[in-house]
Amino acid sequence: AITAGGTTDIIATGNDVTLGNTGNDFGTFKITAAKATVNDKNAIVLGDSTITGDFTLTAGGAVTDSGVIEVDGTTSITAKNAAGTTFYDVKLDNSGNDFAIISAAADNITLTDKNDITLDSLTAAAGTVDVTSGGKIHGVAGPTNITANTINLTADTGIDPLATSAADITAFTTSSAIDIANNYTGATTASLTVSADPGDIIFAQTGGALDVTSATTSDGEINISVAGANLTVAEAEAKGAGNNVT
Repeated sequence: AITAGGTTDIIATGNDVTLGNTGNDFGTFKITAAKATVNDKNAIVLGDSTITGDFTLTAGGAVTDSGVIEVDGTTSITAKNAAGTTFYDVKLDNSGNDFAIISAAADNITLTDKNDITLDSLTAAAGTVDVTSGGKIHGVAGPTNITANTINLTADTGIDPLATSAADITAFTTSSAIDIANNYTGATTASLTVSADPGDIIFAQTGGALDVTSATTSDGEINISVAGANLTVAEAEAKGAGNNVT
């Protein structure tokens, strides 16, 4: 096992790095590599890092950043104790971060990406997922892309078909459309606040009732549906010639 209380800076340009010992304990961790696998028994802080392939990180504490993280391949992050009974937060909110495809299992998850980001599977154990993108937020087809109690999404250029499971969803785009399918089976009524400026809004829910607090677009159609349960709409406004709310 490796114990390094200060800053660890690994430069292995074009080569793979595997630090898989479960007893490792890093403070601040920086890496340049082709592919990286890192284990840490406690919390870990990620500094400036560039990985041209996949990045797999398993931590027994919170995962945060102090620098810019760039990963060209798939990022997979797990933040929970060895017994799997306690999850910890993942907060990677540097505005310069650049992920390609990302998965994470944690208590609460916060991600910021300077351009497009593709979500494979984000699972927040009874917590919150916040994703901010300087481009589009995409979802990998097949899995539930986000499972959480509360989801907050902000994207500059749209939210592509995204599969979610949440009780409370807020989604904003400053251009282009929003397309979300939510499978919610909780006992309480789910809530939705969504705005596209401009762009179409498509939101389909199965499994439970939905309260729409606000759904607005400066130029586009709004289509909100709930299968087999009640739908209550407080506000829905589709501006622009010929646009409809259905």
